[in-house]
Amino acid sequence: MQLFDTESSSEEEPQQQQRKGHTIRNRAKQNLDKLDLKPQYKVGDVISGPYWDPDTDPKRKCPTWYNGKIAKVKVVNTLSPYGPICKYDIKFDDGDFVADVPEQMVFTQTDYELSHDYTDGKFKLIHHVTDNNTKDNWAKLVGYYVLTLNKEEEKFTFLTDAVEKHDKSVVERKGEKTTKADLYQPKNLKALLKEFRAKQSKTIRYVDWFILSTLTFSST
Repeated sequence: MQLFDTESSSEEEPQQQQRKGHTIRNRAKQNLDKLDLKPQYKVGDVISGPYWDPDTDPKRKCPTWYNGKIAKVKVVNTLSPYGPICKYDIKFDDGDFVADVPEQMVFTQTDYELSHDYTDGKFKLIHHVTDNNTKDNWAKLVGYYVLTLNKEEEKFTFLTDAVEKHDKSVVERKGEKTTKADLYQPKNLKALLKEFRAKQSKTIRYVDWFILSTLTFSST
């Protein structure tokens, strides 16, 4: 995925945006619309961001991505249909700092890692969607993901969430017959089966309780 610097209008002071957006901390909303899709990171959020060595790359042409946290949020433009266009100051885990990073160059750590797998066509039921008819560089260059299950489409801001939803649906359908080859993230098979068994056990206990309660009530 090739990323470019953002074109921004006049700088504005950071604002607290009250929006129904899909943030790094809240991923539960379904059937996302444009204003839900773009992540709005907050100060303290753990991310993966670009770093340019000021001595060897002063013009910011060859970034390398490292783990860090959002140190400051700057709202640049509020006119995008996808929500506010932002720049971020980032403090990296090793102590380095970089200011005014365009939002399309900031990712969750898991999404940054998974994006390399996506380019190999590994996630066949997940479609990457971008929008060339906008000046919002997040929508144009990063975009969102659509997972198709049982002929129904569901939108996700994060590739991580789309992959997780796919793999959980496979385990719910195949149960103990699920193999690593069935999953987009095979390393999660053990944890997903454990969760599946716990749900099955809970369901069985409820059914047993219901039957016992019915028999007890009938005998009185």
